[in-house]
Amino acid sequence: MPDHYPQEQQEHLLVPASETVDQVQQTDETAARTTDAEHSRICLRLYTSHTLSTWNSRLFEFGAFLFLAHIYPLTLLPASVYALARAAAAALISPWLGSYIDTADRLRAVRLSIRMRSP
Repeated sequence: MPDHYPQEQQEHLLVPASETVDQVQQTDETAARTTDAEHSRICLRLYTSHTLSTWNSRLFEFGAFLFLAHIYPLTLLPASVYALARAAAAALISPWLGSYIDTADRLRAVRLSIRMRSP
């Protein structure tokens, strides 16, 4: 919680007026428990999402190479320059991006990631 809020506002934001701290903690503990069926369903959805996302990424990489090879049929130089530029950008940006993700608020980093990938 940011320090620039007065103490009474911080408490108001954390616990609704109609509930005590104990009631909120009990609700959170109950909500945190998942059954085996729910856990399996969540894992299946997570794995499916990751698989489809990876498939999309690899298909784009393969399609981009084929597209460049089709535009320039007599040489592979443009496709090679594209692949090299992509790899160089990843190598140069990765350290900065990793340190940002490690130090930033997780929810903000996820939202930024989603915004950057969306058209």
